[in-house]
Amino acid sequence: MSRFLVGNDLSLLGRFRESVEWLKPLMEDLADSIDYAMAIGVIGILGYNYNCLEEYHDALDLCTKAMAKFEGIFTGEAPEFFPLYTVIGDALWGLNKPKEALIWSKKAFLGSQKIYGATHSKTLLKMGILASHYAALNDFKKAYDLQEQSVNCMKETLGADHPMTISSESYLVNIISQRKRNLFLRKKVIGRRRMLLQKMNTQLGDKDWLTLECQLALAQDYVACGSLEKAKVIEEQWVEVMIQEFGQDDKRTLEGIAALALTKKLITARKVLYWWVPRRFLK
Repeated sequence: MSRFLVGNDLSLLGRFRESVEWLKPLMEDLADSIDYAMAIGVIGILGYNYNCLEEYHDALDLCTKAMAKFEGIFTGEAPEFFPLYTVIGDALWGLNKPKEALIWSKKAFLGSQKIYGATHSKTLLKMGILASHYAALNDFKKAYDLQEQSVNCMKETLGADHPMTISSESYLVNIISQRKRNLFLRKKVIGRRRMLLQKMNTQLGDKDWLTLECQLALAQDYVACGSLEKAKVIEEQWVEVMIQEFGQDDKRTLEGIAALALTKKLITARKVLYWWVPRRFLK
């Protein structure tokens, strides 16, 4: 049990590779166990970690094999399988199969709604995942409606400052950002994202992965609006923290370093192209 808790905590902290290393031996130990719920729980977290590491084939293979192994043990609507449905959906999404992903995320959401109820936290989380898959299909209205409903329910049941509520609200802002591609509308998103980031810093801490994810999204919003200098400052801070917390070889760190390099190139190019514009206007 202690290995499971450590592996789960590492996953929540965004340390997905470390979580995998903790949980794989436990999965092997449970291979012949009759504690089926624990075995499926470990597989679900492992699959989630693989998806976060973009190892989608591993996640898909792990969960489909687990379902084949355990499907005769459970009868009716088995809630133990709902996390596996979600992992399979996310893996298919990562493999550029959004329509297939939507089928599985719907299955997870509707099953959870039936077993736990419409306002249960597990159902609301799956509603958010379903929303993200609609967004991947460019159905932003449906994605926004679902995610907004999820956030509002979480505020009522868990409170506005609960980590799950804050996380869901962050994904809602992501959807709004995708919808509002117009430059001036995009700037309105920045105000909401900054308020959310401030809340995350207070409630979760500035080194929490969810906070860092929101911070990088804010930098990307600034880039989209042409506020390159502001984006550069945020990206420099982000990269520094990521190196300290996750290491320079972490894929997310490397992607952030590449984004920072691109922002610097854009700043240089803009200075060359618009040399005649006073610098105070090139922010």
